[in-house]
Amino acid sequence: MAVLVKTTIRLIPESLIAETMFLEATVIKSGGELLSRPSALKTASEPATTVSTAFGSVIVPFVTVGGFFRLLSESDSLARALTCRAFDSESPRRRRPVRPVAPKIANLRMVFSDVCFSGPRCQRSDIRVAHMTSGTSAHFNPGWLFIKAPYAEGGKSMRVCVNSQTPFVKFKLSLEDLVKKYGSLSDPVDLADLKEGVDYDFSPGGVTAMVYPLVRRMLAGGYVSKVTWVSLGVKYPPRVKMGDILVSHIELPDNVLRDYSAFKEGLWAQIHGFSGELTFDPWYEAYSRYNWVNADRLLQLRDQADVYYVQDFQLLLTGGIIGPPAPAVLRWHVPYVPEAMPRLTHRAVTKWSESFDSIVVSTRRDLEGLIKSQYKGRAHQVYPFVDPDDWKEPAKGPVIDALKERIGLEPDEQLFLMVARMDRIKSHDVAIRALSHLRNRGHFKLVFIGNGSFSSSKEGGLGHGKGETWKAELEELVAELGLQNQVSFLGYVSKDEIRAAYALASVVLLTSGLEGFGISALEGWINKKPVVVSKGAGVSELVIDGSNGYSFPPGNDGAASEAILKSLAGSEKLGENGFETAKQCHIDVAVEREKAVLEEAISIYK
Repeated sequence: MAVLVKTTIRLIPESLIAETMFLEATVIKSGGELLSRPSALKTASEPATTVSTAFGSVIVPFVTVGGFFRLLSESDSLARALTCRAFDSESPRRRRPVRPVAPKIANLRMVFSDVCFSGPRCQRSDIRVAHMTSGTSAHFNPGWLFIKAPYAEGGKSMRVCVNSQTPFVKFKLSLEDLVKKYGSLSDPVDLADLKEGVDYDFSPGGVTAMVYPLVRRMLAGGYVSKVTWVSLGVKYPPRVKMGDILVSHIELPDNVLRDYSAFKEGLWAQIHGFSGELTFDPWYEAYSRYNWVNADRLLQLRDQADVYYVQDFQLLLTGGIIGPPAPAVLRWHVPYVPEAMPRLTHRAVTKWSESFDSIVVSTRRDLEGLIKSQYKGRAHQVYPFVDPDDWKEPAKGPVIDALKERIGLEPDEQLFLMVARMDRIKSHDVAIRALSHLRNRGHFKLVFIGNGSFSSSKEGGLGHGKGETWKAELEELVAELGLQNQVSFLGYVSKDEIRAAYALASVVLLTSGLEGFGISALEGWINKKPVVVSKGAGVSELVIDGSNGYSFPPGNDGAASEAILKSLAGSEKLGENGFETAKQCHIDVAVEREKAVLEEAISIYK
């Protein structure tokens, strides 16, 4: 039975505010599915699901609770199939069509009224709307329709201020170079005015690669109405705008950044069980100053935030500095394993964590670590996540062929893949030694994808150099074991090349000694590949040996090699089961859980 949803949409281009225009549209859904085939939209009893205007293909496929609005290009079959006419509101009797307007109008505002809801979830390239009421607004930007809507009956959407060390956009050019190139820049700098891949890149992995999609999905779903983001930006523009996200960069003198980085790397090593007791001289003052500068910027933005969402151990002191202006939630991405940390480090980390209103950890192991630590506060566990839609596009044949040629993959060889930044915690050496055990048991290639982290990067990062040092050690090991023709270090690669690598992989490896989680295992499962994971990685608690992959004791390269052989023997079944396992770590699941955590923190202050 068809469910008819009818509404009137008023379009108000802000540049033509005096010329209020009206557009009548009818949206229909049948049998729980959107009528998307043009042939199904021809009868009078089933009106148009598409609204195509002179403004350039503004498309409304359907309006639902948990539903979506979508923008399609002018070449899309739906856009060509059916159109609706827009009329000048000043002459309703004559119903004169409005004059055409350029497709890329900035800030096109759409006000929806009398909207009915029904229907399922959406698909890729759609923007989710969790709830809409009369007066809900939206903004049209080229390529996307950003929705602002209440996320609950009678409620209002949250304003979230994210704080992270690493920016989600990494600039390839300094502010000075950008000014030289463009002559002048707006404040804030709009990324739409710059060139991705030339002027900047999105951070390829790590914390911000997870948090950025999360807040975008929350914005699209109407759970969040405004996002501000404070992060380190060495020689970056002071403020940057990306859609509805405003980024505020902080800078510190080089000597302070150097000492901060030294203390932070030492703290990181202690949390992961790599070094001895925490020492506060001589670098703790720089760490404190870094946290203070971040907290000061957060306080400057307090009138734009209902909750602060602070990311990881680099910013542990900000919770105590911020105080009561808004609740602060700490998202802890690294392991919280008391027995791995020296005594003083464990005590300090627990004490600093308790200064936040709540903490979110990645695994049950880490939640148990908080309990063992007698943590006094609200604690939540939410698995890191992947967006399955990012992997729906199949690997491209020419890219696969180019990758085969680059690594010298022969038809009779099987590929072991490890996607991980160049960092000692990832224990790439275990994978190399595991390969050496298998040299007489088949024909194999081992490929590493990933370069150094933001801390390692000399261009736009902290320039710590640990990534290059670790890679040099690994290359020496490869030479020592005589595996130069079997191991490839690819560094940073494009998304298409990563897809190609997963398509070619027989097994996906994660050999970390101790790690918060391990997103690459989820990516392997999304691509229906078996995984072999160290029990030191948080994601290992999702691995069921013989069902969706195999796990092995951290550092045990012999056990890793045997697990690899077992995975090769049952790869298809393991990959299929892993695909099902990964569903509990999809982004939609994380959005709902993270939203609940932020709402709870806000409720404390009411």
